[in-house]
Amino acid sequence: MHHSRSALAMILALCAVALPMAAVIAGGSTSSPFSGKTTVGDNAETKVVYGVDDRLDIFEVTDPTQLELASSVCAVVFANSLTPSFGRFELRTSPYEVGGLPGCLDEPFRDQRTGTFCTAFLVADDLVVTAGHCYNEFSLAQVRFVFGFTMEDAVTAVTTFSEDQVYQGVEIVSQAFEDLNVEVPDYAVVRLDRPVTAPGARPLEIRRRGAVAVGTQVGAIGHPWGLPLKVAFGSDTTVQENDVANTFFRANLDVYGGSSGSPVFNASTGFVEGILKGGNIDFVDDPGAECFESNRLGNDLGGEGDMFGLEFSTKASFLKLFVPVDFCSGFDEIEREFQDFLADFGITSDDLDSDGIPEEFLLELLKLSACSDESDGLAAATSSAFRINHTIIKDEDQAADLTDYANILATLLLVSQDMQAAITTILEDAGITLTQSYEVVSCDGTGLCLPAKTDGYSLSEAFDAFAPGSKSITEPYSGTGDFDGDGIDNLTELDAVLARNGNADDFVDAASDPSSDGTFCSDIAAVNAQFQYFLTDFGITSDDFDGDGVREELALALINASACLSEPDALSAATSAAFSVNRAALRDEAEASELADYVKALAALLLVSENTQASVATILEDAGFTLAQSYEAVTCDSTGLCLPAKDAGAVTKAADEPYSGTGDYDLDGVDNATEVANVRAWDGSAGEELTAVEDPTLDGTEQPVGCAAGSGQRPGQAFGDLLLIAMAMLLLLASTRIRRI
Repeated sequence: MHHSRSALAMILALCAVALPMAAVIAGGSTSSPFSGKTTVGDNAETKVVYGVDDRLDIFEVTDPTQLELASSVCAVVFANSLTPSFGRFELRTSPYEVGGLPGCLDEPFRDQRTGTFCTAFLVADDLVVTAGHCYNEFSLAQVRFVFGFTMEDAVTAVTTFSEDQVYQGVEIVSQAFEDLNVEVPDYAVVRLDRPVTAPGARPLEIRRRGAVAVGTQVGAIGHPWGLPLKVAFGSDTTVQENDVANTFFRANLDVYGGSSGSPVFNASTGFVEGILKGGNIDFVDDPGAECFESNRLGNDLGGEGDMFGLEFSTKASFLKLFVPVDFCSGFDEIEREFQDFLADFGITSDDLDSDGIPEEFLLELLKLSACSDESDGLAAATSSAFRINHTIIKDEDQAADLTDYANILATLLLVSQDMQAAITTILEDAGITLTQSYEVVSCDGTGLCLPAKTDGYSLSEAFDAFAPGSKSITEPYSGTGDFDGDGIDNLTELDAVLARNGNADDFVDAASDPSSDGTFCSDIAAVNAQFQYFLTDFGITSDDFDGDGVREELALALINASACLSEPDALSAATSAAFSVNRAALRDEAEASELADYVKALAALLLVSENTQASVATILEDAGFTLAQSYEAVTCDSTGLCLPAKDAGAVTKAADEPYSGTGDYDLDGVDNATEVANVRAWDGSAGEELTAVEDPTLDGTEQPVGCAAGSGQRPGQAFGDLLLIAMAMLLLLASTRIRRI
């Protein structure tokens, strides 16, 4: 569609009046590239409809993902447009007019009212992002962010808001804008007066690396021309150029003035790809018209009069230095940055601070703390330290060189003083000097962990408590720290895990569980307890659910015997390795969170035999859970070679499965099921079954006087009486557990 120069003149006039007189009210600090006037508020880098108008009101949207995203988008309004009354706020609105003219009869939303001048969106609990030309230092006092300005139905707008929907900015974390300069991005990151608790609002995920590809379907959510929130995801709305000075990309989005600051979403991932800046002229110029109508173009680049060629959006990756990832849900990004950090700085050591714990293991421990279901003192202190460190990094003299590593550096720097020294040296070797002071997490003997913004401790007091030279108390994430407070330091527990071919998951379990010292033996109590919960929660009444003639309790008792040998042998080593492999595999299941309460019991059961694996899989399937991973069953051949051993994975496992009914655990030539049947023939006890199966001098036909242990078994194997005691203790433990399934 052709647009004359008079169309531009019309927009210049509108810029001085609409959305709504931002220059006069806000005091302004950025210049409109069209009018030359100082303004805060959307400027005349305006927007337009391409092809079909894709804008929908919230009540018309049926896509649940789009509705969820919309809950995190807010209106940018002037404070004097809000009237407070008994803890609520009423938004003053105006008719939807352009140059004093109403919309033509076919103009969408012509009967609605306007009340905002820009759009913003939530990126952290207390951070919002808008366009740089929408916000400046004057805005802190004069502008508010309002969540929930929407249409309830075709005729009713929501104009009354509760306190948890209205927020004020207290700090401009970062702002960038410079007229039409395509080298300079256009965004503002604003810290709010408190964390956002508006209904449904959650921090949106932003693209932090790479660039959105041309042809990617995108959509925008915002307040075009100050109207109630609109959602615009068209099937033909795509990124059409992404090479504008590596600062902006362009797309055929249906947006208007007032949409500036809107998040532009990847329609597939839901990630924010950009912050809307501006584009084509909004309205058709007809000097003799008595109503206004929207400018409409095709879905591709316009022709004459297409002043900007589609809609400009600042790439969201500019925000990553100022917007930390969520310390729990964003841990995948933290770990990716760690790999980039190692590669880009040429780091080959797996233990940067030489405390004996590889950082990949340490990151798993940090993730556990970050994602703790119970927000304890350590989790809160760690999250606070991460946020503090991330904030400090942006103030470094060479912050630009650290942009791609801000999240991982904020994480590593909170670990210990030794880690801070190691990171400082690594960066100095690359020509980057850290000039700021960073926070380390420490805990005292009472369980008080700092820095934490908790009752009784202000943030300034936390800084004082961690003044240089005062950090002699435990640093829980270091090798010398004791994360679980069991009196055994993290490094000692790691050494025990590595001694049994354990992995990072095993280390995290040992370091976080005060009942575990890292050895396979110390996990067995949890195995037995979880097994009882498994039977109860899944309604299992059979005592031999794999039908091999050996009760599962007996198979677990044999595993216990192998785990707790004073001198581990080949079978105990293979069992420990299989247990570690199975537990790691369970954590990769799609339904891992639903199986979390049984992960140790399942890891043990799955190593018993292939028949047990099939039975467990069936039990879980009947409950709606499907196992998708591969699991290890322990086997031994006639030479005494037992698998799985990590260096013998290619060996065929067609030999004896020692814990099953067809296996021969004590190598006396009589299989386990036969020895059990022999004991049952004379009504022997569970303890006597165990004694027969583990003692090579007995085959179960001997009816003892009492329950004497054989003399030829592996050291430490005979503990039939202890089994009965353990089961009684487990029943007591089970009475205190809250189950989850």
